[in-house]
Amino acid sequence: MEYNNYTVEDLVADESFQAWVAQSNATSVAFWQEWTHAHPEKAATVQEAVAWLRALQLRERTIPDFQLQRAEKRLLAAIDNYPIERPLHKRHWARWVAAACTLVAIAVGANYWWQNSTVTYETGFGETRSLALPDGSLVVLNAHSTMKMARNWNLNRPRELWLDGEAFFNVKHTLQHTPFTVHTQDADIEVLGTTFNVLQRHNKTQVVLTTGKVRLTRPREKTTVVMQPGELVELRANEPNVIQQKVNIERYVSWKNNHFVFDNTPLADIIEMIESNYGYDVEVADADLLSLKLTYRLENNDLELLLTALSEALELKIEKDNNRLIVSQK
Repeated sequence: MEYNNYTVEDLVADESFQAWVAQSNATSVAFWQEWTHAHPEKAATVQEAVAWLRALQLRERTIPDFQLQRAEKRLLAAIDNYPIERPLHKRHWARWVAAACTLVAIAVGANYWWQNSTVTYETGFGETRSLALPDGSLVVLNAHSTMKMARNWNLNRPRELWLDGEAFFNVKHTLQHTPFTVHTQDADIEVLGTTFNVLQRHNKTQVVLTTGKVRLTRPREKTTVVMQPGELVELRANEPNVIQQKVNIERYVSWKNNHFVFDNTPLADIIEMIESNYGYDVEVADADLLSLKLTYRLENNDLELLLTALSEALELKIEKDNNRLIVSQK
């Protein structure tokens, strides 16, 4: 099999690669040790795929239902076997009942907490984070973003996530055809198995579909949009209009590979990204500069390199003042 062109997602899905990471098959271990030595240029891709799989192996364990059932049976057995022949003092009986009720309340409360609590993942400014979900789906969380999901994640219930910020999703299709939904402030994005990018900032939700098919629903407006690969859908809070158009996908998903790709991108959009992802306040001396457009590819997401590229390509003067960037014409 030809692995030279495999992406991180391809490696994670490969059973032989999984066996090598888990050290569960001698043939796979020998093959991948030899292959990684022969292809040092793929080291970064391999390391990221290994990190994904280890994160998946170390995911939080759910509390098995049989443990709760076993505890319930023990409690009921204790009640059934309690010696009723011996008269009980009313105070002792009340104490026993109170203790039993406490045990039941603890069991019910723990179960309710587990069923209804959430896990939160966050990133800081300038930070991205790769996550492997319990169902095998993969998520790359962009800078300054938050994602929440149910602690009790299982394939017998709809898979749901809540996103504030930006993330790229590679959703695994399940035999149960379990729905996968990403909730943002203004929309619900429903998929079965696909890859797509979601950006939710500044009262704007933007979805870019790379593969598969998704259905985007606006609950308040009760409207639905079906997307095809290569399309962008953008909507804003309290605005009825929906933008749906074909786009250059790489421009919107290059961040997950630590690249900057701009394709006739307005300076206003670039400034918004810098403020959101790096935490700077950007001041522009002349509003006309915001309409300048940049077409550029940078194989690194270092902010200093980006500022240098902006300065040279658009003939801008960019000054730093603590947490502020001041942009003016040269």
